[in-house]
Amino acid sequence: IALLIVDLNMPRMDGLKFISHVRNNDLFKDKPIIILTTDVSKRSKQKAKELKVTGWIQKPYKLSEFVDIVKRTLAQ
Repeated sequence: IALLIVDLNMPRMDGLKFISHVRNNDLFKDKPIIILTTDVSKRSKQKAKELKVTGWIQKPYKLSEFVDIVKRTLAQ
């Protein structure tokens, strides 16, 4: 896995909890993660920063914006 793209609004577990679990797994702890969400709260953005999320894409988004962020993330 080169990159994880996570929505914050998921049915069984919210995205931030999922990312927290991922970051605690040695196989995935350093993988880049991009959040794709409608959430604009400062709390969520702060928590994402604490979890070392690589990028944040706000819905709705343009496909070109999405592709650019993914390309930049994978190039790191």
